[in-house]
Amino acid sequence: MCTDFQIRVDQQGYVSGRSMEFALNLNSKFFFRRVGHKYTQDLWGKNFGYSWTGKYGFVAMNCFDQQIVTDGMNTAGLSTGNLWLPGSKYQTITDPQKGLCIDNFAAWILSSFATCDEVKRALKDETVQVGAS
Repeated sequence: MCTDFQIRVDQQGYVSGRSMEFALNLNSKFFFRRVGHKYTQDLWGKNFGYSWTGKYGFVAMNCFDQQIVTDGMNTAGLSTGNLWLPGSKYQTITDPQKGLCIDNFAAWILSSFATCDEVKRALKDETVQVGAS
């Protein structure tokens, strides 16, 4: 279980944070992606088909020494946090060229968008189909 929170700092904005209540060490590391990074999705012995080039750079945390974003913020100020929700179900990928592994969802958001509205439009337009690994 995880908890996401924001603390408002008067006249300076917000501090964003999260807790990790796992009973094991996730071995999280800090990593960066530059503008123009080319993303492919050869994960877990499977290719999810969708690839893209990042329009925004970002800084992020990972887990288990994998280059998979768990939490991060991009150069436009958009931030994400992956919270664990047991029992989640994802759509079936029917168009392999639009297939985005849920493990890359945060990286796609951070590298592709400046605002939440842009993310919502892309999801509504079915730019990608998000599926489980």
